Amino acid sequence: MAALVGEYVYGAGQDERIIIATATTGLTFLRKGRTVRNLVHLGDRVFYPVGATRVQIRFRSTVTGTMLTVSDPDVVLEAKLLQ
Repeated sequence: MAALVGEYVYGAGQDERIIIATATTGLTFLRKGRTVRNLVHLGDRVFYPVGATRVQIRFRSTVTGTMLTVSDPDVVLEAKLLQ
């Protein structure tokens, strides 16, 4: 899970970032300006925020880096891990 931790960018603005961090319970999700959410791991690098089982946060490796996709159930946003 440590490979997923970091700052993901989905736009040009400073507030268009998502922070994935570790906590005692596992990973957390923080969208700038919002509340931190604990993530529940479903397996295969797919998570959902506690209390929002319909939302899926999926991580995947690409040739350009690690990508994060948020779906609710359609794709809401895609972000790339800053290196």
